Amino acid sequence: MNSWVILDPSQFKVSPEKGMAVHVGFSPYDFPTAVRAFWDEPSKTARIEFQYLTEEKTEPSPIDAHVMATFGQKTKRLYSLQIDTRAAGVDAVNLTCEKLRDAVKGAFRSLQDSPTYTGLLNRYRLAEDAVEQNSAQLFSFA
Repeated sequence: MNSWVILDPSQFKVSPEKGMAVHVGFSPYDFPTAVRAFWDEPSKTARIEFQYLTEEKTEPSPIDAHVMATFGQKTKRLYSLQIDTRAAGVDAVNLTCEKLRDAVKGAFRSLQDSPTYTGLLNRYRLAEDAVEQNSAQLFSFA
């Protein structure tokens, strides 16, 4: 799929990790407005991209051995995830929506485990929710 899936900010529900419930407020600029995903056969990578109300310059950052993320230089918003599916254990022959969804969940877990981005985890959960809630449409190429 190369077309953008338009997102409704009311679909996002960020819940607390554990313990006391705390209301977390977000700027409208933190919510992705659209998401898309596509498969690159030659490199065997799945790529997920996010759009926001405003654009900015981005910079790539490796998250782990099989995930490369692209973040906004100023805001640190997540603009893309590129997943090397071979390294993630998903081969092209057995590529399914469920396996891609699992690889994406693993990519978000790696992002959440990265000490560099701990202060921004709720923001990244917004992107994760967008993918999770639209995975059937996003990964229809699988």
